[in-house]
Amino acid sequence: MAPQPPPADSYAELPYPSYCHPLTGVDGLCARGRLFGLATAPTARCRVLELGCASGGNLFPLAELWPDSRFVGVDRSQTQISAARELAATLGSRNIEFLAADILDLDPEALGRFDYVLCHGVWSWVPEPVRARILAMLPELLRPAGLAVISYNVYPGWHMREVVRGLMVERSRGLASAGAQVVRAREAVELVHASIAARRAHIGAEAPSVYEQAFAREREVVRRLPDAFLAHEHLEQDNTPVRFCEFAERAQAAGLAYVGDAELDTMVARDLPPDTLAALQAAAEDRVGFEQLLDFVRNRELRHSILCRRDANPRAEIDPAALETLRFAQHSRPLVEISAATLRPETAVVFPLHGSDDERAGIRVSDPLTKAALVELCARWPASVELPALERGARERLAQAGLELEGDPAQHRAQLCASLLECLLRRALSVRVCEPPLARSLTRPRVGAFNREMAARTGWVAGLDHQPFMLDPTLRHLVPLLDGRERPALLTALRELVARGALVPRRDGVPVLDGPQLDAALESFLQASSTSLARLPVLVSPPPVESAGGE
Repeated sequence: MAPQPPPADSYAELPYPSYCHPLTGVDGLCARGRLFGLATAPTARCRVLELGCASGGNLFPLAELWPDSRFVGVDRSQTQISAARELAATLGSRNIEFLAADILDLDPEALGRFDYVLCHGVWSWVPEPVRARILAMLPELLRPAGLAVISYNVYPGWHMREVVRGLMVERSRGLASAGAQVVRAREAVELVHASIAARRAHIGAEAPSVYEQAFAREREVVRRLPDAFLAHEHLEQDNTPVRFCEFAERAQAAGLAYVGDAELDTMVARDLPPDTLAALQAAAEDRVGFEQLLDFVRNRELRHSILCRRDANPRAEIDPAALETLRFAQHSRPLVEISAATLRPETAVVFPLHGSDDERAGIRVSDPLTKAALVELCARWPASVELPALERGARERLAQAGLELEGDPAQHRAQLCASLLECLLRRALSVRVCEPPLARSLTRPRVGAFNREMAARTGWVAGLDHQPFMLDPTLRHLVPLLDGRERPALLTALRELVARGALVPRRDGVPVLDGPQLDAALESFLQASSTSLARLPVLVSPPPVESAGGE
């Protein structure tokens, strides 16, 4: 039975939360394109189109970071576009515009050519004619070295998810509102979950079946999803997963070429033993076939594929020479103590992988120059460093430790490049093309206008690396004040928050609400909070000279 049509203007009843999506960060796409041999446009001056932009939560942070670039957002929901335009007016944004339109009605010639096209959370959730139209338009929308990133649901991970989606759709059929559909859908999942467990107990089975375990995992997914995500992802009329190889074939037929995955580590198999990797490579006909096999091994559910025009001719493998055009950055400060002895070749150091707290998942490094380079990146964090400067800094650290590299300097540099590339593929570091406007001082802490507005409205901010962060209640009150004002004015505003009861500073765990200790407590709070925001990173340098936007 086909899913029911969504209630009229379900986005008005349950607005889809509009956050930034890290894998659509334009600078990250630019760097990935260069790794595969494409002369991608620098982030600081480019044209960007987002299909399915919602209320602009993904585009606004990019537009604010890169004022010389131009951004266009398209969405079929008038409710979402009206919200985006209202926010643009509030922020005084000059390099971003929003269009309320159906993708089927778009005219690529009227829109013009773009360096980057973003399409997150759309392709799997629209009818087949729209999916075909998106792919067919891209060759007309992209500039010669332009990139598109498309997210979509994939098998095999969505096989079990479709079972639960089918249950929720069936049980919520015919209800008049999106809110009522969500309530009924959640009730259905809980009912079936409890019934499966009751059946096991009734028939005397001790261990849960594979199906019960799989259903329980999907139930946890449903329980964690906010109502709007459940309504617009699982209960939408269209939700069509595909196998990766099918998507790649369709892209090729539309005149496109597959560049790679936005998550570079998923394209390689560092999570597999060598003999297993060799067997998979031998069984695959080509790169797409190999990645399809990896999807089956990992039970993958979602992909973010980067595409370009077929005539751009991307490399099939990463170009090591491209590292010369990139900037390197650590994800965090080091979790290990670095000493002169640590830098010696006989000592291996484990550097953490992004998003993992498991030290066993870290990358072990013995090469002295590579270790020194990673230490240099940790010291520079959150700033990034170009390769020549990184090598110089690493050699200076070795010299300070009394270590001298023997042999051919060119060989040491080649080893450093190979190690940095491995670290990138293992998520031990990241790459950029353009440096965002990181704050250099905490004296007058400043957060961008978009983040100040979002902190006040919904409590989230976009990091300068395009990662979304939810703020704790205290920071939700502080961030809207961080407009670069002088320190005394900022402390005065904080005292007003204390007077209203919105902020309760503490010293040694004891609330300080008035008296001579209040100023010291507020200064301490401001310094600690500014340091935390700088580490996200969210704090920015003073605004650049006004610009009219990219060409």
